[in-house]
Amino acid sequence: NGRRPLLQLLHPNSSRYFSRDDLASLDLSVPSLCLMDKSETKDSDGKESAEEEKDEQEDIVTEQSGSKKDPLLRRQELLVKSGLAEVAVGGCDGILLPTLSENLCELYQAIASTAAEPKPEESEKSSQQILEDFHSSRTIRRLVLDSPNFASILFKKALSGKCRSWAQGHCSRILYAFLETQDDQVREMAKEELQVLVDEGALKITGTKKPE
Repeated sequence: NGRRPLLQLLHPNSSRYFSRDDLASLDLSVPSLCLMDKSETKDSDGKESAEEEKDEQEDIVTEQSGSKKDPLLRRQELLVKSGLAEVAVGGCDGILLPTLSENLCELYQAIASTAAEPKPEESEKSSQQILEDFHSSRTIRRLVLDSPNFASILFKKALSGKCRSWAQGHCSRILYAFLETQDDQVREMAKEELQVLVDEGALKITGTKKPE
């Protein structure tokens, strides 16, 4: 039963995975849990970012007003917040690495290749770059902090020599993660290019301590 929520997120209302009764139960309304204590949604440093808190408040207003968020957008949010990033980094203490290391490297390369694509033109804003998207940028930031291998691949393939053009917006959080990481090699790899932007004030994250 534990796999069903993920299957519904990945392939909604599919008769391949759900019986007729299962599909009927998915139509049942569930009381809103938005007003529950949000102590479990804190960032790793114990503080919610202003943007994430604003996003959650928008969810509350949307549900209280009786309207529904776009289903595709909601699926994307739930998948990002469901802990799938834990799988991408190999699980706690790298428990998945012995069997999935090759697959994870392929995943890292695929993400980096997508991230290396140029920013869309103003007329193409509907296809947002994954480094600029609110939800995907936060997942990528978490991967940079938790997976040195991913961080190295992403920087070399998508960011090196281009950091200035990505120093604004949601992607700035990804760049700053290279300076916040506990991995010395990753931090040193990116520091020369990023520290210049920090010193100039071009790379600035509100509420984040400036690295020494």
